[in-house]
Amino acid sequence: MQHLDGTMPCQRHTGRSSPHASRSVLELNRDAPAYICAVRILRVLQGVSYWVIEDPVEIAELINNNVTREWETDIAGTEDHDGRAWLDSLPERSWRLERVRLTRVRLDQGTMNYSDGRTGYSFVERLVERRRLLQRSLREFGIVIWPLVLRAEDRMLMDGYCRYHTLTDMKVKETFAYVGYPMGERFNRLSSRKPASRRNIEEYYRKHDDFRRYAMSNERRVKQLSRLYDSNRRYFGKRVLDIACGGGVLGFLVEKHDRSYVGVDVNRDMIGMARAHAEMAGSSNRFLLADATREVVGGSFDTVTLLGNALCHFDTKDFARLVGNVDPSVGRGAHFIIDYRDVVDLLYRRKWKSKLVERNKGMVTVSNTTNCDTKKGNLAGVSKWGDGTNRVEFTQAIWAPFIVELVMESRGWKLIKREEHSDWPGWLDIYRKS
Repeated sequence: MQHLDGTMPCQRHTGRSSPHASRSVLELNRDAPAYICAVRILRVLQGVSYWVIEDPVEIAELINNNVTREWETDIAGTEDHDGRAWLDSLPERSWRLERVRLTRVRLDQGTMNYSDGRTGYSFVERLVERRRLLQRSLREFGIVIWPLVLRAEDRMLMDGYCRYHTLTDMKVKETFAYVGYPMGERFNRLSSRKPASRRNIEEYYRKHDDFRRYAMSNERRVKQLSRLYDSNRRYFGKRVLDIACGGGVLGFLVEKHDRSYVGVDVNRDMIGMARAHAEMAGSSNRFLLADATREVVGGSFDTVTLLGNALCHFDTKDFARLVGNVDPSVGRGAHFIIDYRDVVDLLYRRKWKSKLVERNKGMVTVSNTTNCDTKKGNLAGVSKWGDGTNRVEFTQAIWAPFIVELVMESRGWKLIKREEHSDWPGWLDIYRKS
């Protein structure tokens, strides 16, 4: 099996030697890599040819199922805690092919300085020999190489030191790389503070809008989403990404129709509830605790949904980032289904209730709108129980059809259907990726 570190198996920083190390680069390059079973494409960048995989799912399979074995071998029997942390993070990462500037790539000094006094092995000395051989093969024979492997959060080079140094020697400025983005609980601990529209979200849904209302146990929600799916079934492809999925009701509905499904939400209560139901039902649906405005969800999808007026939790900048983060995972002809309240219309017609009193199972909740900020595009509010306790501040983004359409069009999505929402004052939009 070939290493990704150059086009030939070679000693890596453990000092272990490959049984094929004496074979030439050109000879090895004729061999089809055993671990490449995905669709690979020949790309040329700044005079260098690359075999690349574009599908995020297939990149993840390459990394997790095959390349990981090499890393496991490298750290076996060592106390490489950083290496172990990297390996442990792989299942939680999404991958994408990117063009990267070599000047932005960081090198691991532990790898660069590795040497073994017992065998006399020096990583740097061995690297000099390997990069000379690789550079000659690139210049004289035009061999095809593979992308680097980078860790997204710090642009650390995790695999491809020979290729990196060879390309640098050749004055190449850009290369292709598989970049691994963290997601789920691990990334949430590393993320900076959530935007105002999503602060206090778990507290709000615990105290003022029972998160259990968004589960399969709520017949009303099941009926609403069933009706939405049945009316728009032709826009649902085989692979569905549901952003702000709540308790995952949509996923359990589309699964019955032989669709695969990934649900994403920032609310731990919602995701925990969805995962519990999936386990109980024997479902294959996946649920990720992640922020879609900050993370790229790995996979390839035919349909993206943002339902239940979840758009109110995203301002225009957040929403534009969210749509941009979806791009690597969808192709031309994919559909994006969104529903939302038309807050501009409600404000104009004075139908927006500045004070809203709700009663649910004997509990009274009072919500007051305290400010309308047209610069930021949101309404600020305070929610508390009827007795004045359990106060929670929140913001709600102001949306209208022309704003949604403007953001979507700027990201290459064309509106193909818009209809008034059947359950509340607002709209259901369907877009197609152009």
